[in-house]
Amino acid sequence: MFCPNCGTSTEGKFCEKCGAATGATGGAAAGAAGNAYTSNATGSNAPPVLTAAGLPMNIVAALCYIIPVICPIIFILVEPYKRDRTVRFAAFQSLFLTIALFVINEGVGILIGSSFELAYNLYRLLRLAEFVLIVFLAFKAFQNEKIVLPGIGPLAQKQA
Repeated sequence: MFCPNCGTSTEGKFCEKCGAATGATGGAAAGAAGNAYTSNATGSNAPPVLTAAGLPMNIVAALCYIIPVICPIIFILVEPYKRDRTVRFAAFQSLFLTIALFVINEGVGILIGSSFELAYNLYRLLRLAEFVLIVFLAFKAFQNEKIVLPGIGPLAQKQA
């Protein structure tokens, strides 16, 4: 068998010279290609699952959390991504999280509107917690791990 990318003779699923897939797929490789949240804990040097646009699915899922409204809507509507369940889950969970955080911020603003100093300090603390949560979710999505948040996670799973 020859590599379709560089033409080197190869015997495995991936070219030893350039790392391109040779077309020989086994059961484990076919199962891993369908789910971008499959971990690579076996130590294999398999390249990441790429989409038609050339972006790995873990990067697409992380972008849904980093750019909260624009990327999830784009990835829900654009063709190569809207068929992937992991991207749809990350996009819907990001949208639901954005809505929940907006409601929480507005609720805190209304409830503690009388004391400016208390409201300002509480708002800063909430924003820090939001930032840490978003960085955590993006990092876990980048590592191909699926984190289901309580409350909004099951809703996102139903939509995906």
